Amino acid sequence: MRLGSSFPSINFACGAALADAAEFSCADSEVLALDIQNTGSAALTGFSVVGRISPGAPFRDITPASFTSQSYQVLESATVTPVGLAAGAFSRFALNVSVLESVKVLAAGAAAALQINAAGYQE
Repeated sequence: MRLGSSFPSINFACGAALADAAEFSCADSEVLALDIQNTGSAALTGFSVVGRISPGAPFRDITPASFTSQSYQVLESATVTPVGLAAGAFSRFALNVSVLESVKVLAAGAAAALQINAAGYQE
């Protein structure tokens, strides 16, 4: 695999309701690697991933059943699941995005804050 796209680091202050934390264009990538750190003072209370297949298509939930097990969707499993990510903890994983145009990360948690780093890879 070779690096196809690298994205700027994103800092997101979470609120009580699930909200868009980051969006990544995946049109030129087969794999999206994410490194997510909770820099806030509280754990996440919500976390999901949505994707769409074309610019005009709606975003659909593609949150894996498990981030800590490899599957067709999770190509590099996380040692710590991002769901309920504790303050000060991080989660790193890679998703198969070969059929997606873009992906969004959604998060919630009063007093939680995220630093999100991502890169897209091609074969």
